[in-house]
Amino acid sequence: SISTLRNLALAEDHKTKIIEAGFVPKIQGLLDATDLNLGITSELTACIAVLGLCDAGKIAFLPCLRKLLLLTRLESIETAANAAAAIGNIASGLQDHAPLISEWDLINGYLSRFLASSSPNLHHIALWSLLQFAESPKLKSIILNTASLVTLIRGLAESYDTLHQMGTMDSPEARDMTQVASNLMEKLNESCDDSNLISIETSPSKDDDNGCD
Repeated sequence: SISTLRNLALAEDHKTKIIEAGFVPKIQGLLDATDLNLGITSELTACIAVLGLCDAGKIAFLPCLRKLLLLTRLESIETAANAAAAIGNIASGLQDHAPLISEWDLINGYLSRFLASSSPNLHHIALWSLLQFAESPKLKSIILNTASLVTLIRGLAESYDTLHQMGTMDSPEARDMTQVASNLMEKLNESCDDSNLISIETSPSKDDDNGCD
């Protein structure tokens, strides 16, 4: 089953073996299916998120980017979150950012929805994904020139930093969230001119359907 495959892929040395064993076309085929229930779709996107952490997985599932982006629109929070996590993992360390740049409208859409939500999990996925996207100078420039997104990033980073300083959020997860937000702000402000600067003071911390081609 997909859940079994995902669990196997959690082991680092299993990821490449699963891809080399020929499971990618089967996963892509399932992703393109129109009659899957949300439970299977959620497991499928979670599996892709895990496989997307390795280089072979990034290459294998990058053609599925648009399909994953469309899944971030689903009302099922779990499936949308898994799809977004898969996109972020695929983007992490990616050399060619052109596919992401060409789909910026859809990317901006789910990032904005996640950042504006009340879910810390969605906040973390969005902030961490933005940190990966910002590794690309072109994507970083696009982010900085998307005013509404910058406003959401700044507001959320300030909120988490304030809560952290007040001691309201002191769990490992909360500290990680604050650190990710701080790292993102620092990354976006590297080598920026004054017109794009969005820095805030943060304290150090104690995360249409084309289918697959």
